[in-house]
Amino acid sequence: MDKKKKYGNVTVGTLHYLVESLTELEKFKSELSELTQQSSEDKKEKLIGDNFSWVRLYRHPFYKNLLALLFISGFSGVIKKVIKRKPTNLTEEVIDEIKSFIEYTGGPFGIFKGKHLIASFYPIAKSVDAISLYGTTMNRLLKRATEENGDEAFFQAVRVDRSVISYKGMTSRIARAEMEGDEEFFKHLRNALTAKVGDLSDYALLRFILATLHESNALDSLTQKEAYELLVTELRLYPKTGANPESSLWQYISRWKKDFDFDMKK
Repeated sequence: MDKKKKYGNVTVGTLHYLVESLTELEKFKSELSELTQQSSEDKKEKLIGDNFSWVRLYRHPFYKNLLALLFISGFSGVIKKVIKRKPTNLTEEVIDEIKSFIEYTGGPFGIFKGKHLIASFYPIAKSVDAISLYGTTMNRLLKRATEENGDEAFFQAVRVDRSVISYKGMTSRIARAEMEGDEEFFKHLRNALTAKVGDLSDYALLRFILATLHESNALDSLTQKEAYELLVTELRLYPKTGANPESSLWQYISRWKKDFDFDMKK
C-alpha cells in the first residue's frame, strides 16, 4: 500500500509510525519503572521529593496535557507551530521526542525539575493506555468514574493507573463504601488494583489506531474491505485466522464504536 495514501488527514506512513512508536513507548515505560526501582532511596527522594503526584492533571483534557508536556520538556519552540494542528499529529510529535527525556535539562530557562517532567509524562502515557483499552482518555474516564453509578469506570481507571484512588471524587466513593461495609465494591477494587494492564491489552494497538482514524474523520467512511486491507493486510493489527476474518474485524469495529467515548480536546 502507498505510504502516502491518506485516511482523513493521516497517511498510511504515519499510522505505521504510530504503531512502532507506541511499541517503543511501552518499552520506555518499562525502562523508566526499572530505573526507578533500581535507584537508591536518596536519589528517589531527591528526584521527586514530597507530595509528588500527577493525578490532579487528569482534570485537564488529553490535548492540554500534551501541550504542557511539550512546554515542560523544553519543546516550547514548536508549540506555536503545532497548536493549530490535529491532536493526532501532536501525539505523533510528542512520542517522537520521548527518548530525549533522559537528557532533560529543566525545560525553558531551566525552571523545571525532573519531577515536573515525570509528572507531565504519566498522564499522557496512561491516557494512551486508556484509549487503547477502553476507547477514551483518562480525564473522560475519571469524569464517568466520579459520577453517580460510575463504578465500572472507577475500576477501569484504577486498572490503568492505581494512583487514581487519590483523585478527588474517588476518595469519597471509597469512603462511602467503607461506611456501608460494601464488600462487593472492595472485592472489585482489589481486583482492579492487582490487574496487569498487559492482561487486558489484546488488540490495544488496533484500538488506538481506530481512535486515530476517528480523530482524522476517516473511520466512518471506511468500507469493510478498506478496513481489512488497512488494519489486517497493511498494519497487521488483527489476525487473518478464522472462517471470515474480514467480517470478524468489521464486527469488532462495530462493537468498539458502541463503547467509544473519545475527544482529545474535551
